[in-house]
Amino acid sequence: MNISPANNSQNIKDLSSSDRVYKNSNEDANEAKGQFNQEKITKEEVELGIEKLNEAVHAVNKDLEFKLHDKSGRMMVQVVNLQDHEVIKEMPPKETLDMLGRIKEMVGIIIDEKI
Repeated sequence: MNISPANNSQNIKDLSSSDRVYKNSNEDANEAKGQFNQEKITKEEVELGIEKLNEAVHAVNKDLEFKLHDKSGRMMVQVVNLQDHEVIKEMPPKETLDMLGRIKEMVGIIIDEKI
């Protein structure tokens, strides 16, 4: 029976290199967050972007509409039948955005009452 000492030096090197990768990826994520937080977009800029998207889509395919949902403030896409202008599909569904808007409103009421 041969007993030899374990060689742990390779495991330590692997661990330290994986720590560097993890640390670098966290730094990159924090840097990207900082850049994202610095760019504040106004509602007018969003609406202008939506208009441009609609114009671009109408040039290629006239049955997609981009809209800004009033209550939730989120963008939604509607697939519309060109012949009768019936909405075929909404992404995300209007009901979901309505519910999100109501939740935001209720949270606002709760916070206002507690203060």
